[in-house]
Amino acid sequence: MKCVSCGMTIKGKPIREQIGNEVYHYCCRDCLEEELCRRDKPLRKAFRPRSRRKGIASSTGRGFPSREA
Repeated sequence: MKCVSCGMTIKGKPIREQIGNEVYHYCCRDCLEEELCRRDKPLRKAFRPRSRRKGIASSTGRGFPSREA
């Protein structure tokens, strides 16, 4: 599980915040306070997990080399 503010892997018990149907996890109070302060006006892009299927090649528009024997 990763912190939604800094993206670090959470070790131990996370701080949970529920807004509507979504639950957010933070690694420390500093991350929670930072997120609360910048919720209406983001200072930087918050960490959002990417799909595991995306790789460097897919983000650059090049396909993976095919295996030809």
